[in-house]
Amino acid sequence: MTQAARYGIEAAHHLGLSEGIITVEAPEGCAACKQADKGEPITGGAVRFRGRAVAKLAEGVPRRPWAEFTECSDEDFADPGRVHVDAFGHVHLCQGLLMGNLWRQPLTDMVASYNPRAHPIIGSLMKGGPAALVAQYNLPNEPAYIDACHLCYVARDQLRGRFPQFLAPGVVYGEG
Repeated sequence: MTQAARYGIEAAHHLGLSEGIITVEAPEGCAACKQADKGEPITGGAVRFRGRAVAKLAEGVPRRPWAEFTECSDEDFADPGRVHVDAFGHVHLCQGLLMGNLWRQPLTDMVASYNPRAHPIIGSLMKGGPAALVAQYNLPNEPAYIDACHLCYVARDQLRGRFPQFLAPGVVYGEG
């Protein structure tokens, strides 16, 4: 455990907050992936190849053809049971994939107006996973990716300029 993690745990205890530590195993590719139930929090297991993991951990990991990634095995976008809120007010359905922003719309309104099929990113993911997102927007891609998260992350990164209100913050995509 890093010193920063120890400080975080100490601060949580001091504030009376619950804490938890998320760990990942060394990356070995999809064959070693331990999957949580769809829509459930990921608290351990194999690396999800998005964010820094794509840049830092992907070398040498086996890949599969991009067209095989026809579903998201982690998130239930039709009926999300949880969201994550970051310091910028973004409400994440998945890391860097937003429902909206609390600074612009109250959460109750955001949830009430949530229409996943009309969402420009989630609608595609629900139709056919990251492969459908690539196809719908005719995105350039590599022949193969490690897993669905890897392809989805790369595709969303390419779409950030077009849908900044749904694909943020930049730090998730390697800015800053």
